[in-house]
Amino acid sequence: MSKETREQVLHAFNAELVYIRTNFPMGKTGLKLKDGALTPSGKDLQQLMSLWGPAAKPGDQARISDIVIKDDHIHFEINGGPVKKQKWYQHIQIQGATTVTPGGSDVPNANSRGSFVDLYFDKYVPELTGPELKQLLRPVFDFDAKSPLDAYLETVSPKVKDAITHHNVLVGMNHDMVIYAKGRPPRRVREHDGEI
Repeated sequence: MSKETREQVLHAFNAELVYIRTNFPMGKTGLKLKDGALTPSGKDLQQLMSLWGPAAKPGDQARISDIVIKDDHIHFEINGGPVKKQKWYQHIQIQGATTVTPGGSDVPNANSRGSFVDLYFDKYVPELTGPELKQLLRPVFDFDAKSPLDAYLETVSPKVKDAITHHNVLVGMNHDMVIYAKGRPPRRVREHDGEI
């Protein structure tokens, strides 16, 4: 990839708001995309999601916070990435005769809430235009959706998609599907024993 193409890719995709099309787990294990196949997937992805929690779910809006172009892949971080980065002043310590005062935040190793996806190629990263790269990232990012509902409808089966658009609830729908179909309740009613 030439220097000009690298600069165009970094300029076009850095800080871009996208809608998510698949689950992203938190932690240092992100997603790997090669030839349209996503790994981990299925049970392995569900295990990571239950172990570390979700960084983003289908239909969520995320920001591409960092792009690093390596020899054979492009690394895209969302929502700050998996590792909390520190500012330069958070590394400074002031040491006196008896005490050491750390500079910066009180929580130096705070967990970050982001994740990443690595887009792999054969041997080297080829020359790509913006639309070509968007098409390669289509399994994980939706650049064209106008709302979270549009992005979420692309990730479900046609039967569920039809039910959501007609505001119907089917047996087997999860919480997110019901919320997209019926909307959020106007208020919560909690009944306690002994109340009328």
